[in-house]
Amino acid sequence: TEANGTDILGNIMEPSSLSVNRQYYGSYHGDLHNVVAYSHDPDNRFLEGYGVVGEFQTAMRDPSFYRLHCEVDNMFHRHKATLPAYPANQLNYNGIQIQSLAVQLNRPNAPQNVLLTYWQRTQVDLATGLD
Repeated sequence: TEANGTDILGNIMEPSSLSVNRQYYGSYHGDLHNVVAYSHDPDNRFLEGYGVVGEFQTAMRDPSFYRLHCEVDNMFHRHKATLPAYPANQLNYNGIQIQSLAVQLNRPNAPQNVLLTYWQRTQVDLATGLD
């Protein structure tokens, strides 16, 4: 529905206590990760572990992660395409203006507008074991 359809779809994609029927719908997003992670040995015939996309700490290292998330995004785009355009009164906040905006870490003397990702470049020697 126009009023709460996006919330319902979101709770199907990422189940929560607000999900309509969690047992029926499961976790679309999580299940997509598992389908890709186990695709190389789906019936466990070769006793292989799951791929990196099945572990949230390493999932972004797998190129399929981005295609998988594109599919999730497309589900929302398809839903939103069925809805009428937003009227101006839902998009405007009359009388409110943003004069400035800044972000700052919750640390003493932290500079403004500095984003820490903690990502770093690393070189790994894979020569051993590739003989």
